[in-house]
Amino acid sequence: MFVWDERFYFDHAATTPLHPRAREAMREVMDLPLANPASTHAPGRAARALLERARSTLAELLEVDPKTLIFTSGATEANATALYGALRAQEKRRRRVISTPIEHASIRAHLDGLSALGYEVDYVDVDQEGTVDLASLDALLSEDTALVVVIGGHNELGTVQPLRAIAERTRRAGAYLHVDAVQMPASMRFTIPEIQADYLTLSAHKVGGPVGSGLLYVAPGAPFEPLLKGGEQEGGRRSGTQDVVGAVGFAAALRALWDELAFHVARYHTYAHMLIETLRASGLNVFKNGAKEGLAHILNVSLCGVPADLLLVRLDLMGVYLSRGSACAAGVEKPSEVLKHLGLPVNRVESAVRISFGPSNDETSVQEAAQTMAQVARALSRS
Repeated sequence: MFVWDERFYFDHAATTPLHPRAREAMREVMDLPLANPASTHAPGRAARALLERARSTLAELLEVDPKTLIFTSGATEANATALYGALRAQEKRRRRVISTPIEHASIRAHLDGLSALGYEVDYVDVDQEGTVDLASLDALLSEDTALVVVIGGHNELGTVQPLRAIAERTRRAGAYLHVDAVQMPASMRFTIPEIQADYLTLSAHKVGGPVGSGLLYVAPGAPFEPLLKGGEQEGGRRSGTQDVVGAVGFAAALRALWDELAFHVARYHTYAHMLIETLRASGLNVFKNGAKEGLAHILNVSLCGVPADLLLVRLDLMGVYLSRGSACAAGVEKPSEVLKHLGLPVNRVESAVRISFGPSNDETSVQEAAQTMAQVARALSRS
């Protein structure tokens, strides 16, 4: 089995190693004889109690009613469920969607197909940092708008959207707001009432929890029709046997992460500054892409004149792990469509890499990785 050093893993925005507290919580449950939580007998009720305890923990952290939270198989399912659930429930009244051109692929792929279903999809303008232009949103909102879909914290850029301002405008137009908040918990603690989203998605494996566990929030009174049908699980809103172990791990991971968050975020700011300064001191032409102040764990930089694909391969062979951007391209490393849309010069797009920090990194590993990165990048720029 391949064993790698987590200290040199800088792709936490793709997935995070399992937090020790999540692992322990899951192990305790896995050691139990688990029944189907939908069963009415005593073993089923015991499994259901574990599931509901996890739901209550997440609801407490997010400051919402547990009944508003739906467990899913991940954020991809949660995003699709929010999108189609909200639109199907309004299709006789409103058939217009507004989103950004830089959404995650799990949203973008569905937006591309909505026109064929008779929906009108409009894209709000964003600036070169990826921030929504509120004047553009105002111009697009109308009485036909059913849903506004926004990635709250960007998975490639780290940009955090002005969600309260977006929510207020959306509500005034009589529409509803869906926020893909998957990346946000790793750098910022928030509550759903603060954001004022009508739908919101999270993913366990972005916060130190297990792969295959997601969460969808649906506000009381928000229009919703289930995407997956055939059972009464999750209050009839999402059919399919629930993953009790995954839910327990999710709740334990988010609580653990947020207990430690201030400490980690301070370190991430230090790491980003250290890495950029080390690269610049080596003579490389370095540009920071995205927001000046965004999610602390995500750093997107262009090393002009250095092909990103070759840089990643060389670093991989040397035991330093980072990426170009989203891991949802089935293992394919290619220039970012997001950066292209922002209008960055070709040389910055083709040389851009994403470094995403996590609790497993430390100052020593970041400094060593930065020096290795500088060494490899200089060699590639001369070749």
